[in-house]
Amino acid sequence: MALDEAHKAKNLEGPNASKSGAQSTHYLGVFLRYVVKGEDGKNVTQSPLVGLALHLDETEADTEAHIDLVKAILWLYDLNLSDLNAVAANNTALNKKFAREIVRPFLGCNLHRLNLAVNVLFLQYNDIIEKVRQIMFHFKGQKARAHLRKHIPLTPVVSNAPRWTVKFAMVERLLKIYKHMIGDATLRREINTKGLVLTSTEEETRCTHS
Repeated sequence: MALDEAHKAKNLEGPNASKSGAQSTHYLGVFLRYVVKGEDGKNVTQSPLVGLALHLDETEADTEAHIDLVKAILWLYDLNLSDLNAVAANNTALNKKFAREIVRPFLGCNLHRLNLAVNVLFLQYNDIIEKVRQIMFHFKGQKARAHLRKHIPLTPVVSNAPRWTVKFAMVERLLKIYKHMIGDATLRREINTKGLVLTSTEEETRCTHS
């Protein structure tokens, strides 16, 4: 039986909500992953959510507090930490320490490894990706978006996160809106002024993928 941990910070909306995230609440989700025999006699993996809880005092939400919270959730199912074979969670220092403290193997997130691998592949395209990011950044403002909406109901997407999926979404969005940017006199003038016009090679790549 393996333990899967999922952490989620939920922003609370209201008159006292802070844009900096000070009014967010951190939840701990606990999944148990195990194998049972199906009706056809074959093994079937089950991954039910067995608990979703928050710390009574988030200022004390250290590894020991996480262990106590997981123990309390397992207790509801007449289980304890010794029933676990492994811990699967995001590659954070807290989760790794959690696994060490309960003396169980730690199974890191494969998505993190995939993200690192794809970002290595992106290195050869850093220059054009950075140019795309600059285009999106300069035209995410209210006036530019208003001009763009006259032609297409899509807005620029800016990638500031290291996740490869965000970069991909940014490039994919440019493929859909660039011709409309160039087609608008005001936006075309801005693109020329800022020196962000795609080169013939970049334009050829854009046409190939659009």
